[in-house]
Amino acid sequence: MAKRYLTTEQRKSALKLAYADRDWVSKVDKMPPKQIYAIFNKLKKDGIINLDGHGNVFFRTREEVNELKERRDGFHQITLDEYMQSKKDI
Repeated sequence: MAKRYLTTEQRKSALKLAYADRDWVSKVDKMPPKQIYAIFNKLKKDGIINLDGHGNVFFRTREEVNELKERRDGFHQITLDEYMQSKKDI
């Protein structure tokens, strides 16, 4: 299957949908094309913005991305709260 390329406007629309925030949308509207591409590529690399096999855009939350990463890597980075809880249990 041929790789699908998104236009700047399509990337801009995806960035607006990535976060449900009016301030973010107005910031995206003011961004130059290079910044649109940079942020889009960063969010795509992080796994927040995704393209399916047909080139359709879909999104994951930061929590979903972190959970997938943990499953893929096979480990969990302990949080400070978890550490403190384990100290109480001793």
